[in-house]
Amino acid sequence: MDDTTGRPSRSAQLVAAARMVADDDPGPWGRLCSDPYARLFVDDEVLDRARASVDFARNIWLRTRYIDDAVLGSCSPPDPCTQVLILGAGLDSRVLRLGVDAMHYEVDFPDTLAYKAAVLHNAGIDPGLRRVTVPVDLVTTPMSDPLIAAGFDAHAPTCTVCEGVTFYLSESALDDTFNQLHALLAPGSVLVLDYSRPDDPDLRSRQHRSIRDRLSAEGEPIHRRSRIIPEVLANHGFTVVDDGPIDLLPPRYGLPAIVERQFPAWILTARRL
Repeated sequence: MDDTTGRPSRSAQLVAAARMVADDDPGPWGRLCSDPYARLFVDDEVLDRARASVDFARNIWLRTRYIDDAVLGSCSPPDPCTQVLILGAGLDSRVLRLGVDAMHYEVDFPDTLAYKAAVLHNAGIDPGLRRVTVPVDLVTTPMSDPLIAAGFDAHAPTCTVCEGVTFYLSESALDDTFNQLHALLAPGSVLVLDYSRPDDPDLRSRQHRSIRDRLSAEGEPIHRRSRIIPEVLANHGFTVVDDGPIDLLPPRYGLPAIVERQFPAWILTARRL
């Protein structure tokens, strides 16, 4: 979110546009994910960008599918999470499209959440009583007190989604976020996040550099990592149970393997010890 203009960030809109393409024109990949609400948040320019970058859109579809499966799985019997915490919720619509029987807490910039609420209201869409918004800037403001005040139960098993967030946090902000999550989440809670590794050779790929430079020009610089996030999580009381490059996910969904990786993005699932 561009918190100085009251408009959503172009990256958030680009992700929504990629999800829209997944519904409208998935091509030979089929429909890896579906977000019927995405079209509410995009314009023609950002939609053209999503359609022009097949590799980027495919990466978003794979990421979305992985996270959707993780949320659905963690909120299902025999030991379901009863809360879903979404950090940097942006234009995410999981509370509407997944139908999970759990309280959802969406954390993001105040203007982001206000914009999202206005768009949904104007479209006649009611997110219902199972969604609570918590306006917090993760970089500058601790989220613990606002979450607890909003009704978050630190003793209840929780599935936390951190999608497209770690790239924009400094090392210190990342440490602060993981410390807060360790204090907020009950043992056994699930954490799903995507990230980049400093040792990934695809960080030097031309396509990644192009996207990184464009985001920086639009006011959303990506932070370079000096540490490997799974190791950082271990120091904050989490154990990683699944981890790998997003580009290598297709065989998991019965699709052909990608011959050449395009994006240095990884995704993992961890549990709070």
